[in-house]
Amino acid sequence: MNIGIANQLALFLFCSFIPVVCSILLRDPASFHPNYSLLKKGYSAPNYKWSEEWFDQMPIDHFSFTDNRTFRLRYLINVDYFKAYGPICFYTGNEGSIDGFATNTGFMWDIAAEFSAAIVFAEHRFYGKTQPFGNESYANVNNLGYLSSEQALADFAQIIRFLRNERLENAHNSTVIAFGGSYGGMLAAWIRIKYPHLVEGSIAASAPVFWFPETTVPEDVFDHIVQRSFVNAGCKADSILAAWNALEQLSKSDRGRSYLNNLFKLEERSYLLKPEDVYFLKEFIRESFESMAMVNYPYPSDFLAPLPGWPVKVACGFFNSSVRKSAEEHAFDMYSMVNLYYNFTGQKETLCVNAAVCDDSAYGALGDPLGWPWQACTEMIMQQCGSGPPNDFFWNDCPFTMQGVIAGCESWFGKIGYTKQLTRPDWAILNYGDHYPTATNIVFSNGYLDPWSGGGWSLQPKTSGSLVSIIIEDGAHHYDLRGSHPKDTDAVKEARNLERTYIRKWIHDAEKRFRRMNEHQRYTTKLFVGICSAKQHFRQAVDPITLISRATPQAETSHYSWTTAYYEVPVDNFAYTSDRTYPMKYLYNLTYYEQGGPIFFYTGNEGTIEGFAENTGIMWDLAKQFKAAIVFAEHRYYGTSMPFGNLSYMNVTYLGYLASTQALADYAKLIPYLKEYVIHCPPDTPVISFGGSYGGMLSAWFRMKYPHIITGAWASSAPLMYFPGGGVDPGAFEHKVKEDFLNAGCNERTITNGLAAIMSLSKTGLLSLNEDIIGR
Repeated sequence: MNIGIANQLALFLFCSFIPVVCSILLRDPASFHPNYSLLKKGYSAPNYKWSEEWFDQMPIDHFSFTDNRTFRLRYLINVDYFKAYGPICFYTGNEGSIDGFATNTGFMWDIAAEFSAAIVFAEHRFYGKTQPFGNESYANVNNLGYLSSEQALADFAQIIRFLRNERLENAHNSTVIAFGGSYGGMLAAWIRIKYPHLVEGSIAASAPVFWFPETTVPEDVFDHIVQRSFVNAGCKADSILAAWNALEQLSKSDRGRSYLNNLFKLEERSYLLKPEDVYFLKEFIRESFESMAMVNYPYPSDFLAPLPGWPVKVACGFFNSSVRKSAEEHAFDMYSMVNLYYNFTGQKETLCVNAAVCDDSAYGALGDPLGWPWQACTEMIMQQCGSGPPNDFFWNDCPFTMQGVIAGCESWFGKIGYTKQLTRPDWAILNYGDHYPTATNIVFSNGYLDPWSGGGWSLQPKTSGSLVSIIIEDGAHHYDLRGSHPKDTDAVKEARNLERTYIRKWIHDAEKRFRRMNEHQRYTTKLFVGICSAKQHFRQAVDPITLISRATPQAETSHYSWTTAYYEVPVDNFAYTSDRTYPMKYLYNLTYYEQGGPIFFYTGNEGTIEGFAENTGIMWDLAKQFKAAIVFAEHRYYGTSMPFGNLSYMNVTYLGYLASTQALADYAKLIPYLKEYVIHCPPDTPVISFGGSYGGMLSAWFRMKYPHIITGAWASSAPLMYFPGGGVDPGAFEHKVKEDFLNAGCNERTITNGLAAIMSLSKTGLLSLNEDIIGR
């Protein structure tokens, strides 16, 4: 379950330093209660046992070759129930120490014996004990910039391969099922999408996968669901609004502020000394409302705080009266709410509500309280604010603005090297998608009571197909991932049974596939080679032909014309250590394009892009037929697309960013720009990628890694399996060369004797051999 950094820490720090942009809420999807270190009384943790182990050689950067630094990544493992070839239940750790997730994800422990499964909880880089640079991990952007979801997913992929091939016996073909809640649920879904050959299926609980700018998620839906949960539990919204007004009224006088300081038992350093100080108190109380809505479980729990069963219903006992009250009485109702959330055990004597001066030890115990704020400043930009009545019973701090986010982030991280260019609000959706056209085997579960459900994959139940939505009517934040309890509701029992059913099916299907699979059946993504994957968009059928046009000899290229343009892309798409960009060249031709037509996109490979444009005649031939726009994108470090100019090949520090993953990310970023500013076509315009040889590999991988961007791929002569472990015989290339020459009528003995003669002369008659070659 999601035990992460202190809830609203981001908001508190933000408002401490940037009062003018306090409407920007950088909530953590999972969070520690500020007094977590005091949560002892009456709440014993489940007796789950594990071994703490380390993966010692995890690359700092999976997506460039600039250095060979590694770090140690922690994971927790239990093999008590594991049997040979059994599955691996793998938790994709999120923003906090992995121990908390292992303790609070009882569902994995409950099903381990049933499936004879190994249990693994992998810690997210830069959280808990997994600090890539030790105590210097948060010191500067050169270190902290490697904290990202993409890097974390690559970490998990490495560990999965290690578990299968080395750590576990008889696990080479073990099925891996990913689990995660909240941000961890997002990671569980994304690892299935990005690494489907490693992860067979995912249980993504309370995962706000669509809570990003440019989606349909309303910016004020979080607090709307908070209000809905409280009102449905018996609270009167007017009573809560009256209590807020009472706090404002009391804060205007010395006597009123003194009353509030005493009532809430505030530490002296956190006293309300002037009217505007009430803001900190209000935000502190707001947190208790929001967090309580997240952990509204039917039995006592200590997930974010020690609370009674159905705590929202208990809290509504303070706000369900229609009797007219004094300001002091309304303030006391708010105090009762706060005391329930922050001090249910009665062990906390005082409260500190002003983050500008408070330094509760629980933050320090986490060791990484700025981890999620950093992610919220770079890639996890989630639009959130409250708009006040009637949407919610808070106040209006909308709209959410990127200017506000950047201003806060500059104040927060500017001293360690942050710049606004490191904030990439569009990248999460561009990278992972706002729809999942080829994804399979993911269960998205959301609780109706959970404020984070507003950003979920679907707000409606769906059990047909291989992407499943489960809505738990009386469920709070990833309730289904918690261990079974006598007071569990029927709805969560049904949800868990459904999840068991899908897990069983995934394992069964994988075992069948492993039994019959040969080395050329490794790709589980629906890769459509050719334009046939986009038949729904086009009526015409296309015969398989070569990329070189049959109608146009390669030498006759003068009738191909294009416009040359450039697009700025980051030098490093997968880390946030630098804001450096470079101009990537691309060529385009809109002669045949008409609205409704597709985009034909060539994934440039190892050479100047003009050469591919001249020699990929099939794109030009088909463009007229399909009324398509034509684009050829140049691969970084080739032609004139040099990230460091003339120094690009100078050393590893520069050349290390030459990688296929970086090139694909370049192309992914270019396409939306083309649609909006160059071709002026709708966002859902289909894109067909083309490529030959290495470009064909890129074309295939583009469809596999970015299926929400690429509708279909034409991968010509793409040696996709030509890697260690790919099942290709080392001598296959030479064998095919020999076969081709013999089929063309060459005499094998003549060729063999000729090569032998050359080898002999190279030892004793090199001069004679050179003269003979020159003479010829």
